[in-house]
Amino acid sequence: MRVTLQQLVIAVLIVLIGAFPAGACSRAPDEPEPTVANFFASAKQVFLAPLIRTEEVRHNDPVYKDIPYFIEGRYRIIEILKGQPSADGAVRDLPWGPGNCSLGLLAGHDYLFFVDQRGLVLLPDGSRMFFSLEVQPVKQLLAKLRSLSNR
Repeated sequence: MRVTLQQLVIAVLIVLIGAFPAGACSRAPDEPEPTVANFFASAKQVFLAPLIRTEEVRHNDPVYKDIPYFIEGRYRIIEILKGQPSADGAVRDLPWGPGNCSLGLLAGHDYLFFVDQRGLVLLPDGSRMFFSLEVQPVKQLLAKLRSLSNR
C-alpha cells in the first residue's frame, strides 16, 4: 500500500488537532451564553487596569499540576468594581496555548479582569483586553458593570 503525501499530511493534522483540548473552553450546546451579570456574580474581584509587566511564576495549584508555571501580570488600578484586588498588584493566567482557556496577558494594554475563586483571570470567566477604553461598546460595558457594582 502506497501512502501519498496528501494522505500523510491529513493523518498528521488529524493527530495534531486531536492532541489539543479544543473543547476545553467550550460550553455544552444547550448551555446559554453567560451574561456580563453572570460573570460579575461569579467573580471574586472585578476591576479595570492596564497591565504594566508580565513574567513566569511557579505555582502549587493542584488543578494545574501539569503546567509548571503561571503568567503573572502586574497592573495599575484604574477602577475597582467588585471586591478588593490582590495586595501584591498581580493577576495570574495560564501560559497562552491552543484550547487552554488562557486570556493571554500582554503588557501595555488595558484589561477588565474578572478574577475567579482561584485567583486566575481566564478567558471563559469574562476577563478581556481592550485596545481602547474610549469606544462606545467598552463604555457601555463599563456602565453596565457600574450598575451592578455596590461601590
